[in-house]
Amino acid sequence: MPATFLDRVPAFKHNVTPELKREILEFRSQTHNVDKKLDLKLPLPEKIEDSKKIHVQFPHSKDIEGKIVEYALELDNYEVQSSVRAQDYVKTFMRANPC
Repeated sequence: MPATFLDRVPAFKHNVTPELKREILEFRSQTHNVDKKLDLKLPLPEKIEDSKKIHVQFPHSKDIEGKIVEYALELDNYEVQSSVRAQDYVKTFMRANPC
């Protein structure tokens, strides 16, 4: 690592167990709502008219949230993404690809 990074960011270690990751994901699934995130307006080449936009929202289901937690932990175990990032990724993917 570059010396400037180590000068600015102190090194420390977290002892995060799989049980703690599961607890964090389950807590986030109850309290964290993707719809409440910051809404950024980006310049797009083709503007989608407001009347053509759809809003996808899933009803809260313990079964669905449990499966999302399992998928997020699996992606974390394979070191594809962190469990928290994977949880957001799965929810965003589901919203972008409604059946």
